[in-house]
Amino acid sequence: MPGAPGLTHALAGHKVTACSLTAFAGLWWTPVLLLIVSFFVFLLGTYGPGDPVEVRLGHNYTPELAERLRERLGLNDHFFVQYARYVGRAVQGDLGKSLTFQNRDVITLIGPKLLTSAQLNIAGSIIAIGSAYHWAFTLHGDRARGSTLPWCFAR
Repeated sequence: MPGAPGLTHALAGHKVTACSLTAFAGLWWTPVLLLIVSFFVFLLGTYGPGDPVEVRLGHNYTPELAERLRERLGLNDHFFVQYARYVGRAVQGDLGKSLTFQNRDVITLIGPKLLTSAQLNIAGSIIAIGSAYHWAFTLHGDRARGSTLPWCFAR
């Protein structure tokens, strides 16, 4: 859309364009998207195949012991009560105990991997931002030579 006005408005002395509104909408949807994804992950974990109590007890499984463990873990509570507890604990950094590695906190298992993930994230961000600046300056140079830019790059 060359030459489009860009939906500009004056807001607190700043020029707000459709591009900046799109960026704001992206930030606003991030927590909503995280809640939706966490809901479906919890739903599949709850109603998926397998029983976490059977996994945790292993060969020591008895119906009485299983019921006590279900009560202690809160697995007999309503689905939405369990989900609220799950989200509340995740926000506080408590990701629970591992079923594979008995009685080890999940956060201690994935903690060392977080540094590697952060390094990859930073490297990817540097590449993406560098590429964005390159193309922005390239397009701006083309505009100075008479080329038209997409409307959201217009000044």
